[in-house]
Amino acid sequence: MKVFKNWTAIFAIFLFFVAVLSCGKEEESQKVDLDKKTSDVSRLVKTTDMGKSLTFCFDCRLDPQEEIKIYGSFLDYLEKETGLDLTLLFSEDYRKTIENIGTGKAQFAIIGGLSFLKAEHDHGVRMLVKGLDQNGKGDYQAAIIVKKSSPIKKLSRLKGRSFAFGSKYSTQGHLIPRYMLEKEGILLDDLKKYSFTGSHWNCARAVIKGDASAGGIQDSLAFGLEKDESIRIIAISDYYPRSGIAVNKDVPEKIADKVKRALLRFDPAGKHKDGLINWDKTEMSGGFSDVKPQDYDVLKKIAEKYRLLGDDLK
Repeated sequence: MKVFKNWTAIFAIFLFFVAVLSCGKEEESQKVDLDKKTSDVSRLVKTTDMGKSLTFCFDCRLDPQEEIKIYGSFLDYLEKETGLDLTLLFSEDYRKTIENIGTGKAQFAIIGGLSFLKAEHDHGVRMLVKGLDQNGKGDYQAAIIVKKSSPIKKLSRLKGRSFAFGSKYSTQGHLIPRYMLEKEGILLDDLKKYSFTGSHWNCARAVIKGDASAGGIQDSLAFGLEKDESIRIIAISDYYPRSGIAVNKDVPEKIADKVKRALLRFDPAGKHKDGLINWDKTEMSGGFSDVKPQDYDVLKKIAEKYRLLGDDLK
């Protein structure tokens, strides 16, 4: 796998990138920075000859530097299994992931359910495989958290309080927590204020720092932070389909099938463990399973309810 041919190059570019428009910033501030740094964004996007090289992008969920290491090591596995030349493309936020996979700047995306549904709606992207956890389950939950010292113990107490989401197009960081609040009778207008922080980590930081009374994040991060006594979980959602890997509609079926077969053979806890970096922190820690078109219907209904699929990417 290459990212600009070698790791040194990607980190030199990446460290500059993070300083201005990484997913460590709120989505609103990213939008301004991106307009100012168009030339730098274009350096990360290259024309791909599908006969020679294929590009993967990913939703930015955690620390971006760590995620580049995680997914870079994963693409090394895929290169060996498929014989394809693969490149990793950094997408500074969920919106950019949707744009990259949808327009063909990337041929594959490691992507959450809501981002996938938006890319499917706008660009005809399809899900290739669905992620599994370490127990082989293809679904996950979202958690609503508060600061450890917070007096808030139940969702009903959040009315009139401030709330932090992750990205607007995050399943666990927006769609599911918003639905959890609504089922408790709390609409966005019932909150004192709400913000989209851009990632699960940013959301957690906002809660820990006291910038928000509560926030919605992925279950695995919430469990880890609660174990470290940084936050307290006040609600856990029902189970919903996990993230997966999507493919652009113009990728030839022969290539998509080759990649899919390698993904289904992937054994991150067993024979393919060596060489991977922190794969247990991903939403595919147990590998991948086949996916059916209707698997994401439950999320689609909620997304349509909030008119997220027809929205412009803003």
